[in-house]
Amino acid sequence: MKRGTKPHHNPKSKSTKILKHLISGKSLTSVDAFVNFNTTRLSAVIKCFRDLGYIIETNYKDGSKLGIYSMNPDDDGINVKLWDERFHQSKSAKVVA
Repeated sequence: MKRGTKPHHNPKSKSTKILKHLISGKSLTSVDAFVNFNTTRLSAVIKCFRDLGYIIETNYKDGSKLGIYSMNPDDDGINVKLWDERFHQSKSAKVVA
């Protein structure tokens, strides 16, 4: 299976922690991701999320090349629905296995 296309999320992974952070309405830069989640390739993680259907915005401060990633709270709940579907799949997969 291609990286980043798993149908569910591992609750203990760095990616899941980053996704929880974004879904909670907080923003994230690559520096924040390194300090808080020990992740050096945030842009790759964000691309995987986008490939899974999550809507993540990238904004830049004037004169800066550092991207600030966030989820739009006005996305009609699409990100939360995706999270619920995939997170609950991973929980039920553990119970069955």
